[in-house]
Amino acid sequence: MINQKISKVEKRIEEIIKNSQRNEKIYSAILYHFSAGGKRIRPLLSLIISDIVDYGKTEEEEYNLITSASCVELLHGASLMLDDVIDNSDTRRGKPSVNALFGNKIAVISASFLLGVMSDELAKIGNLELVRTFSHTAKVMAEGEVIELNLMINNISLNTIYREQLEKLYFDVIDKKTASLFSLSSSIPLILKGNSTELKHVFSDFGRYFGTIFQIRDDILDFISDKTGKPKMNDVKEGKITLPVILSDNFHKIVEIMKEEKNLSDGALDLIRGLVISGGGIERAEEQLNKIYEKTLSIFRSIDAPENKKQNLLELLELSKERLT
Repeated sequence: MINQKISKVEKRIEEIIKNSQRNEKIYSAILYHFSAGGKRIRPLLSLIISDIVDYGKTEEEEYNLITSASCVELLHGASLMLDDVIDNSDTRRGKPSVNALFGNKIAVISASFLLGVMSDELAKIGNLELVRTFSHTAKVMAEGEVIELNLMINNISLNTIYREQLEKLYFDVIDKKTASLFSLSSSIPLILKGNSTELKHVFSDFGRYFGTIFQIRDDILDFISDKTGKPKMNDVKEGKITLPVILSDNFHKIVEIMKEEKNLSDGALDLIRGLVISGGGIERAEEQLNKIYEKTLSIFRSIDAPENKKQNLLELLELSKERLT
Protein backbone atom coordinates (compact mmCIF):
# COMPACT_ATOMS: atom_id res chain seq x y z
CA MET A 1 0.00 0.00 0.00
CA ILE A 2 2.77 2.46 0.97
CA ASN A 3 4.76 1.59 -2.17
CA GLN A 4 1.68 2.27 -4.30
CA LYS A 5 1.24 5.66 -2.67
CA ILE A 6 4.90 6.67 -3.04
CA SER A 7 4.54 5.83 -6.76
CA LYS A 8 1.58 8.19 -6.82
CA VAL A 9 3.77 10.89 -5.26
CA GLU A 10 6.33 10.41 -8.04
CA LYS A 11 3.59 10.68 -10.67
CA ARG A 12 2.09 13.73 -8.95
CA ILE A 13 5.47 15.48 -8.89
CA GLU A 14 5.86 14.81 -12.63
CA GLU A 15 2.32 16.04 -13.25
CA ILE A 16 2.80 19.24 -11.26
CA ILE A 17 6.07 20.02 -13.04
CA LYS A 18 4.59 19.26 -16.47
CA ASN A 19 1.44 21.32 -15.84
CA SER A 20 3.50 24.29 -14.67
CA GLN A 21 5.61 24.45 -17.83
CA ARG A 22 5.98 28.10 -18.85
CA ASN A 23 9.58 28.66 -19.81
CA GLU A 24 11.72 26.03 -21.52
CA LYS A 25 14.91 26.84 -19.56
CA ILE A 26 13.17 26.74 -16.19
CA TYR A 27 11.25 23.60 -17.10
CA SER A 28 14.42 21.85 -18.29
CA ALA A 29 16.31 22.78 -15.12
CA ILE A 30 13.53 21.57 -12.81
CA LEU A 31 12.97 18.41 -14.81
CA TYR A 32 16.71 17.68 -14.73
CA HIS A 33 16.84 18.11 -10.95
CA PHE A 34 13.98 15.72 -10.25
CA SER A 35 15.09 13.17 -12.84
CA ALA A 36 18.12 12.52 -10.63
CA GLY A 37 15.78 10.80 -8.19
CA GLY A 38 16.24 10.77 -4.44
CA LYS A 39 15.30 8.82 -1.33
CA ARG A 40 11.83 10.46 -1.04
CA ILE A 41 12.02 9.84 2.71
CA ARG A 42 10.08 13.01 3.55
CA PRO A 43 6.93 12.12 1.59
CA LEU A 44 7.32 8.52 2.75
CA LEU A 45 7.16 9.80 6.32
CA SER A 46 3.89 11.61 5.52
CA LEU A 47 2.39 8.49 3.94
CA ILE A 48 3.34 6.17 6.81
CA ILE A 49 1.98 8.58 9.43
CA SER A 50 -1.24 9.03 7.44
CA ASP A 51 -1.78 5.29 7.79
CA ILE A 52 -1.25 5.50 11.56
CA VAL A 53 -3.82 8.32 11.97
CA ASP A 54 -6.26 6.85 9.42
CA TYR A 55 -6.13 9.64 6.86
CA GLY A 56 -6.18 9.25 3.09
CA LYS A 57 -8.94 6.67 2.77
CA THR A 58 -11.29 8.65 0.51
CA GLU A 59 -10.41 9.88 -2.98
CA GLU A 60 -10.34 13.51 -1.84
CA GLU A 61 -8.21 12.75 1.21
CA GLU A 62 -5.74 10.74 -0.84
CA TYR A 63 -5.45 13.55 -3.42
CA ASN A 64 -4.77 16.13 -0.70
CA LEU A 65 -2.25 13.84 0.99
CA ILE A 66 -0.38 12.94 -2.21
CA THR A 67 -0.32 16.57 -3.36
CA SER A 68 0.94 17.81 0.02
CA ALA A 69 3.62 15.10 0.17
CA SER A 70 4.67 16.07 -3.37
CA CYS A 71 4.89 19.72 -2.32
CA VAL A 72 7.34 18.72 0.41
CA GLU A 73 9.61 17.41 -2.34
CA LEU A 74 9.14 20.64 -4.35
CA LEU A 75 10.22 22.66 -1.31
CA HIS A 76 13.12 20.28 -0.69
CA GLY A 77 14.14 20.48 -4.37
CA ALA A 78 14.09 24.28 -4.34
CA SER A 79 16.23 24.36 -1.19
CA LEU A 80 18.80 22.01 -2.74
CA MET A 81 19.10 24.16 -5.86
CA LEU A 82 19.71 27.24 -3.73
CA ASP A 83 22.12 25.32 -1.47
CA ASP A 84 24.28 24.37 -4.44
CA VAL A 85 24.45 27.99 -5.62
CA ILE A 86 25.39 29.27 -2.14
CA ASP A 87 27.96 26.49 -1.64
CA ASN A 88 29.36 26.79 -5.17
CA SER A 89 28.75 23.06 -5.47
CA ASP A 90 28.98 21.57 -8.95
CA THR A 91 27.63 18.10 -8.14
CA ARG A 92 24.43 16.71 -6.66
CA ARG A 93 23.86 12.97 -6.15
CA GLY A 94 26.95 12.20 -8.17
CA LYS A 95 25.83 14.22 -11.20
CA PRO A 96 26.36 17.84 -12.27
CA SER A 97 24.18 20.14 -10.19
CA VAL A 98 21.55 22.41 -11.76
CA ASN A 99 23.75 25.48 -11.28
CA ALA A 100 26.73 23.70 -12.88
CA LEU A 101 24.67 22.73 -15.92
CA PHE A 102 22.35 25.72 -16.34
CA GLY A 103 24.15 28.49 -14.44
CA ASN A 104 23.49 30.18 -11.10
CA LYS A 105 20.84 32.54 -12.43
CA ILE A 106 18.65 29.79 -13.90
CA ALA A 107 19.13 27.70 -10.73
CA VAL A 108 17.92 30.55 -8.49
CA ILE A 109 15.02 31.44 -10.81
CA SER A 110 14.00 27.77 -11.07
CA ALA A 111 14.02 27.40 -7.28
CA SER A 112 11.87 30.53 -6.92
CA PHE A 113 9.52 29.20 -9.58
CA LEU A 114 9.20 25.89 -7.70
CA LEU A 115 8.17 27.74 -4.54
CA GLY A 116 5.47 29.54 -6.53
CA VAL A 117 4.20 26.27 -8.01
CA MET A 118 4.17 24.70 -4.55
CA SER A 119 2.13 27.58 -3.10
CA ASP A 120 -0.37 27.34 -5.94
CA GLU A 121 -0.91 23.60 -5.41
CA LEU A 122 -1.31 24.02 -1.65
CA ALA A 123 -3.82 26.85 -2.12
CA LYS A 124 -5.99 24.55 -4.25
CA ILE A 125 -6.35 22.16 -1.28
CA GLY A 126 -7.94 25.00 0.66
CA ASN A 127 -6.42 24.30 4.09
CA LEU A 128 -5.08 27.56 5.54
CA GLU A 129 -3.14 25.89 8.34
CA LEU A 130 -1.36 23.72 5.77
CA VAL A 131 -0.34 26.77 3.72
CA ARG A 132 0.86 28.59 6.83
CA THR A 133 2.89 25.59 8.01
CA PHE A 134 4.61 25.25 4.63
CA SER A 135 5.31 29.01 4.56
CA HIS A 136 6.71 28.95 8.10
CA THR A 137 8.96 26.02 7.24
CA ALA A 138 10.30 27.80 4.14
CA LYS A 139 11.13 30.87 6.27
CA VAL A 140 12.84 28.77 8.95
CA MET A 141 14.91 26.95 6.32
CA ALA A 142 16.10 30.30 4.96
CA GLU A 143 17.08 31.40 8.47
CA GLY A 144 19.07 28.19 8.85
CA GLU A 145 20.92 28.93 5.61
CA VAL A 146 22.05 32.29 6.98
CA ILE A 147 23.08 30.86 10.36
CA GLU A 148 25.11 28.18 8.56
CA LEU A 149 27.40 30.90 7.21
CA ASN A 150 28.83 31.09 10.75
CA LEU A 151 30.01 27.49 10.34
CA MET A 152 31.97 28.25 7.18
CA ILE A 153 35.74 28.12 7.66
CA ASN A 154 36.19 31.68 6.35
CA ASN A 155 34.03 33.00 9.20
CA ILE A 156 35.81 31.12 11.97
CA SER A 157 38.65 32.81 13.85
CA LEU A 158 41.29 30.64 15.49
CA ASN A 159 41.57 33.19 18.30
CA THR A 160 37.89 33.08 19.23
CA ILE A 161 36.95 29.43 18.70
CA TYR A 162 34.61 27.96 21.28
CA ARG A 163 33.61 24.48 20.26
CA GLU A 164 30.56 24.49 22.53
CA GLN A 165 29.23 27.54 20.69
CA LEU A 166 29.91 25.92 17.32
CA GLU A 167 28.15 22.76 18.42
CA LYS A 168 25.11 24.82 19.46
CA LEU A 169 25.22 26.61 16.10
CA TYR A 170 25.46 23.28 14.28
CA PHE A 171 22.33 21.94 15.94
CA ASP A 172 20.52 25.22 15.35
CA VAL A 173 21.36 25.00 11.65
CA ILE A 174 20.20 21.42 11.17
CA ASP A 175 17.08 22.08 13.23
CA LYS A 176 16.12 24.85 10.83
CA LYS A 177 17.50 23.57 7.53
CA THR A 178 16.79 19.85 7.78
CA ALA A 179 14.69 18.88 10.80
CA SER A 180 12.02 21.52 10.10
CA LEU A 181 11.19 19.87 6.76
CA PHE A 182 10.90 16.44 8.39
CA SER A 183 8.71 18.00 11.06
CA LEU A 184 6.48 19.41 8.33
CA SER A 185 6.28 16.01 6.61
CA SER A 186 5.24 14.35 9.86
CA SER A 187 2.57 16.99 10.54
CA ILE A 188 0.84 16.95 7.15
CA PRO A 189 -1.62 14.08 7.75
CA LEU A 190 -2.69 15.55 11.10
CA ILE A 191 -3.14 19.05 9.68
CA LEU A 192 -5.23 17.68 6.82
CA LYS A 193 -7.31 15.54 9.18
CA GLY A 194 -7.74 18.34 11.73
CA ASN A 195 -6.31 16.43 14.69
CA SER A 196 -5.75 17.98 18.09
CA THR A 197 -2.88 20.41 18.60
CA GLU A 198 -1.33 18.07 21.16
CA LEU A 199 -1.21 15.15 18.72
CA LYS A 200 0.24 17.40 16.01
CA HIS A 201 3.03 18.37 18.40
CA VAL A 202 3.82 14.71 19.10
CA PHE A 203 4.29 13.88 15.43
CA SER A 204 5.97 17.21 14.70
CA ASP A 205 8.55 16.53 17.43
CA PHE A 206 9.03 13.00 16.14
CA GLY A 207 9.77 14.37 12.67
CA ARG A 208 12.13 17.00 14.05
CA TYR A 209 14.24 14.44 15.90
CA PHE A 210 14.03 12.10 12.90
CA GLY A 211 15.43 14.85 10.67
CA THR A 212 18.24 15.58 13.13
CA ILE A 213 19.24 11.91 13.08
CA PHE A 214 19.11 11.92 9.28
CA GLN A 215 21.45 14.94 9.03
CA ILE A 216 23.98 13.73 11.60
CA ARG A 217 24.17 10.40 9.77
CA ASP A 218 24.70 12.31 6.52
CA ASP A 219 27.56 14.28 8.07
CA ILE A 220 29.18 11.12 9.45
CA LEU A 221 28.90 9.36 6.08
CA ASP A 222 30.73 12.26 4.46
CA PHE A 223 33.86 11.04 6.25
CA ILE A 224 33.44 7.28 6.07
CA SER A 225 31.58 6.58 2.84
CA ASP A 226 31.89 7.53 -0.80
CA LYS A 227 28.46 6.12 -1.69
CA THR A 228 26.30 9.00 -0.46
CA GLY A 229 25.60 10.35 -3.93
CA LYS A 230 27.98 13.26 -3.34
CA PRO A 231 31.79 13.53 -3.42
CA LYS A 232 33.57 12.12 -0.39
CA MET A 233 34.30 14.85 2.22
CA ASN A 234 32.21 17.29 0.23
CA ASP A 235 31.41 19.39 3.31
CA VAL A 236 35.10 19.89 4.09
CA LYS A 237 35.80 20.78 0.45
CA GLU A 238 33.10 23.45 0.67
CA GLY A 239 34.59 24.82 3.89
CA LYS A 240 31.78 23.62 6.17
CA ILE A 241 32.39 22.67 9.78
CA THR A 242 30.16 19.72 10.71
CA LEU A 243 29.66 17.72 13.91
CA PRO A 244 32.46 15.11 13.42
CA VAL A 245 34.96 17.99 13.02
CA ILE A 246 33.59 19.97 15.97
CA LEU A 247 33.73 16.96 18.30
CA SER A 248 37.22 15.78 17.27
CA ASP A 249 40.08 16.30 19.74
CA ASN A 250 42.06 17.50 16.71
CA PHE A 251 39.54 20.26 15.99
CA HIS A 252 42.01 23.16 16.10
CA LYS A 253 44.51 21.37 13.86
CA ILE A 254 41.75 20.60 11.34
CA VAL A 255 40.65 24.24 11.30
CA GLU A 256 44.26 25.37 10.77
CA ILE A 257 44.63 23.09 7.75
CA MET A 258 41.31 24.20 6.27
CA LYS A 259 42.28 27.84 6.70
CA GLU A 260 45.77 27.40 5.25
CA GLU A 261 44.64 25.64 2.07
CA LYS A 262 41.83 27.33 0.18
CA ASN A 263 41.56 24.50 -2.33
CA LEU A 264 42.29 21.40 -0.28
CA SER A 265 44.56 18.84 -1.95
CA ASP A 266 43.83 15.10 -1.77
CA GLY A 267 46.63 14.84 0.75
CA ALA A 268 45.09 17.52 2.95
CA LEU A 269 41.67 15.88 2.71
CA ASP A 270 43.14 12.53 3.74
CA LEU A 271 44.94 14.19 6.64
CA ILE A 272 41.75 15.93 7.83
CA ARG A 273 39.78 12.68 7.58
CA GLY A 274 42.43 10.91 9.64
CA LEU A 275 42.42 13.69 12.25
CA VAL A 276 38.63 13.58 12.53
CA ILE A 277 38.65 9.81 13.07
CA SER A 278 41.71 9.62 15.36
CA GLY A 279 40.36 12.53 17.42
CA GLY A 280 37.15 10.64 18.15
CA GLY A 281 34.94 12.89 16.03
CA ILE A 282 33.04 10.07 14.37
CA GLU A 283 32.62 8.14 17.61
CA ARG A 284 31.27 11.17 19.50
CA ALA A 285 28.96 12.15 16.64
CA GLU A 286 27.58 8.58 16.79
CA GLU A 287 27.02 9.03 20.53
CA GLN A 288 25.06 12.24 19.91
CA LEU A 289 23.04 10.49 17.22
CA ASN A 290 22.21 7.62 19.59
CA LYS A 291 21.04 10.03 22.30
CA ILE A 292 18.66 11.70 19.87
CA TYR A 293 17.53 8.30 18.62
CA GLU A 294 16.51 7.36 22.17
CA LYS A 295 14.46 10.56 22.46
CA THR A 296 12.80 9.79 19.13
CA LEU A 297 12.09 6.24 20.24
CA SER A 298 10.47 7.56 23.41
CA ILE A 299 8.10 9.72 21.33
CA PHE A 300 7.39 6.76 19.06
CA ARG A 301 6.40 4.60 22.04
CA SER A 302 4.03 7.30 23.27
CA ILE A 303 2.01 7.21 20.03
CA ASP A 304 -1.31 5.57 20.81
CA ALA A 305 -1.83 3.25 17.84
CA PRO A 306 -1.69 -0.50 17.14
CA GLU A 307 1.89 -1.78 16.92
CA ASN A 308 1.31 -3.24 13.45
CA LYS A 309 0.36 0.23 12.18
CA LYS A 310 3.48 1.75 13.75
CA GLN A 311 5.88 -0.89 12.44
CA ASN A 312 6.65 0.88 9.15
CA LEU A 313 7.49 4.08 11.02
CA LEU A 314 9.89 2.26 13.34
CA GLU A 315 11.59 0.54 10.40
CA LEU A 316 12.02 3.87 8.58
CA LEU A 317 13.53 5.42 11.72
CA GLU A 318 15.98 2.54 12.16
CA LEU A 319 16.87 2.62 8.47
CA SER A 320 17.70 6.33 8.67
CA LYS A 321 19.78 5.78 11.79
CA GLU A 322 21.81 2.89 10.39
CA ARG A 323 21.92 3.77 6.68
CA LEU A 324 25.19 3.50 4.77
CA THR A 325 24.19 5.76 1.83
